[in-house]
Amino acid sequence: VEMEAAGKSYSIYTLKKIKKTFPDNDVFFILGIDAFSEIDTWKDYEKVLQQCCFIVISRSGFRLLDAKEVIGGKYGGRICDVSGVQIGRDYKFLPGKIFLFPINALDVASTEIRKRIREGASWEGMVSERVEYYIKENKLYQKNE
Repeated sequence: VEMEAAGKSYSIYTLKKIKKTFPDNDVFFILGIDAFSEIDTWKDYEKVLQQCCFIVISRSGFRLLDAKEVIGGKYGGRICDVSGVQIGRDYKFLPGKIFLFPINALDVASTEIRKRIREGASWEGMVSERVEYYIKENKLYQKNE
């Protein structure tokens, strides 16, 4: 959806287009806690929060317990404890809910990958082969000459 957008892309517009295209589907916005911690800087972020459920995953350097304290001040009533449950079975879809998920994953952030590519540093194994091919084929994140 965002690749088709002309000009700047905002999450609120993307969500509206997805909901219009798939009106009978539930929409989940999956992002890292680092990005979610800045949601109040997004265009129409209160509307974004009302349009879908958020699945917020842990990231290196960001503990979900800390996030719960930070988010809880403003969004406490929206946070769902998902330890040992399955969304869809144990939780019904309710727009505006925030599900915090701890994950054990590689310490890989898109920011780090872009930085490594720009600097000519190795980024081998940080993304899938398909993503690596796409980045190379489209010459993404190259240093501006």
